[in-house]
This record gives sequence, structure tokens and C-alpha cells, in this order.
Amino acid sequence: SIPFYNKKNHTSLDVLGLKPNEISNPFGKVRIAELLGVAGTDVPIAQIEKLIPPYKLGVNGYSFAVNNNGYILYHPDLRPMFQEILKPNYNSVDLAEVELVHNPRSDEPRFNDSNLFIMRKDMVDQKSGVQKLTVKVHMDDMKRVTIREQEYYFHNISNTPFTLGIVFPSKYGKYRVVGGLEVNDPQNRQPPVDSYLEPDGNWKIHPDWVYCEYNYAGTTDRLFDTP
Repeated sequence: SIPFYNKKNHTSLDVLGLKPNEISNPFGKVRIAELLGVAGTDVPIAQIEKLIPPYKLGVNGYSFAVNNNGYILYHPDLRPMFQEILKPNYNSVDLAEVELVHNPRSDEPRFNDSNLFIMRKDMVDQKSGVQKLTVKVHMDDMKRVTIREQEYYFHNISNTPFTLGIVFPSKYGKYRVVGGLEVNDPQNRQPPVDSYLEPDGNWKIHPDWVYCEYNYAGTTDRLFDTP
């Protein structure tokens, strides 16, 4: 919404119903700032999201937008509903609340990073820029969390108080995985897969992650011919 004021800078005493005083006001005019009203319009968030279709961003890229107060318009981690109930402060979620910066020296779940607040200020001021942050990213419906370095590109949306941001993982698109290799083939098992799961290793199996849907939930109706 935008307030509209009367463009007149002065008015006469007669219009305001005041008595003239030649000593204090010899010209008989008074400065005014008359508020005529407020004009506003609704813009569906979906129309802004259409500016950046997901298929152009890739699997790990995403977009978001903030207003001139730093509040989120839309973001993948913005969850305004709780059990089909709209949260009371759903429209005042700050950018610093959804982008969780990782700091190896702090055990707190949310760390106040200066680079994040600098980027937030630039977006509020509708500036264009690029920022690199190391953040915590959740996967598989928040069953797993990983640390990822991301690059943030932001630019203002013309004639609006909004700023659009696009996020990509660092070095995004520079590597690819070549598939088609069979694990059971001895030529492709250097080192063996089970060597990563040794007690002293850094790899673990998550208990809630579905690794094979072919024989899932303990059913015995589907069995492989060999282990």
C-alpha cells in the first residue's frame, strides 16, 4: 500500500476556519500535509514465482523474495501452516530466520552471521549483488542435514518494494555423475563398498532413510537371487 497526500504545500486560513493574524502570519497561508488516503493492490506470490521456473534452477537451486522490511514473501523453508492452521506471524518471517548459517565454532542452531545481515540490508535497500554463505540444508523431509556452501544472487524487482534472490550451490553445474556402473562387478569395487561402513570410518547408514524400495519394511515376498 502507498499513502497519497495533497500536493498543495499551502492553504488559506479561511479554508481551515482560522482567524487571520497579521503579526504572526502576515501572508495568511498555512503549510499543510493533508493525507488523502491509501491505495493498495494484491499481487499473487505465484506470479512472482513464475519469473523463475524451477526447471531453470535445477534440483538444488531455488529462488526467494523479500520485501522492504526484510520479510520473506516466499522461500522453500517458509512454512506458514501448522496442522492446517495459519501461523499468527506467517507474514513477518525474517530472511535471517530461514537461512541458517553454519559456524564450526558455534554449537547453536542459529548463528548471527555478519555476511548474512549485510546481504539482508542490501536486499532491503534494493541493491544488486552476490554473496557466498555456508549454510545448513535439510533433506528427506528434515531427516538429514548437510552443510553446503551456496552463492546468492539478488536484484530488485522494478517498480515494487520487493527483491528477488536466486541461490545455487557453489561450483554448481561444474561436475556430473557418470552412471551405469554395477556395484557387484569386481572391476568397479575398488575399494569395496562395505569398507566405507567400517567402525572407524566416517560413513554411517541412516536408520530412517529408504535405501531400497524393492524389499522395504521387512517384507519377504521380494527376494534377490543372491545377497
